[in-house]
Amino acid sequence: DLSQLAGDAVERLRAAGKLGGRSIELRADEAVMAVGDESRLRQVILNLLSNAAEATGIDGRIVVEVARRDGRALVAVVDDGPGMAPGAKEHLFEPFYTTKDHGTGLGLAISRAIVEAHRGELTLEAARDGGTRAEVQLEVRPSEEAIA
Repeated sequence: DLSQLAGDAVERLRAAGKLGGRSIELRADEAVMAVGDESRLRQVILNLLSNAAEATGIDGRIVVEVARRDGRALVAVVDDGPGMAPGAKEHLFEPFYTTKDHGTGLGLAISRAIVEAHRGELTLEAARDGGTRAEVQLEVRPSEEAIA
């Protein structure tokens, strides 16, 4: 259940003090069941949330959306940070590429590999109102397709 995974990820980061005073809004359908390994998908969501928190600054805003769309399960993490630097987008998923002062540059590369191993897709785009939108699309668990 991606809604539950997203909620758990927010609570873990909050308990660890990684979210500071940032505003986090979780917009989730009741239950969005995806095909995949729970711990690996949790790792992806935690990474995307951590990146958003680092990008926004202490009083930033992050929205986590979980939904079914076009027969796919979707998790999106949208932040109101400064957005991607010009030219960075083409390198974001390369191992060891980072725009941060600290970090290894492996988080997005590993996250993409996990998502692709689940026959899904991970994309990063400029958000409509500034910031960045990271979106994961996965297969919906077969029993959920009839409901969607």
